[in-house]
Amino acid sequence: MFGEVFKKLRKSKHITLEAISKDVISTSQLSRWENGLSDISLNKLIILLNRINVSPQEFIAMTIPENNETNNFLKNLSLLYSEKDSISIYRIFLKNIAAYHHTNNVDYLFHASAAANVLFDIKNKNYLTPQDQ
Repeated sequence: MFGEVFKKLRKSKHITLEAISKDVISTSQLSRWENGLSDISLNKLIILLNRINVSPQEFIAMTIPENNETNNFLKNLSLLYSEKDSISIYRIFLKNIAAYHHTNNVDYLFHASAAANVLFDIKNKNYLTPQDQ
């Protein structure tokens, strides 16, 4: 599944197997991974994602089924980001970081971190405490 998503991204950016795999992985191994026939290491995946300008967080979001709650959250966050609605994003951050502190559920921390990353991009200010990081 991950390889298939990566293949679509790579092709959408008109990047060949040879160009993206250079000095990281053999083209045949990359092709096998894209076609679901083998696995690659996380380190190699991160390098390859960097070459197509996709963050690991964005890539993971692209692999989540459409009706998934996290995917819906990320779509909403993306919309607020496009509108530069830092007030609404900050409220989302506060709600999720409080829920994380109350429950220790890492899903809330993921949501809070995503909101904090967007806020950092808009305001250039880190809202996560060192403990939460």
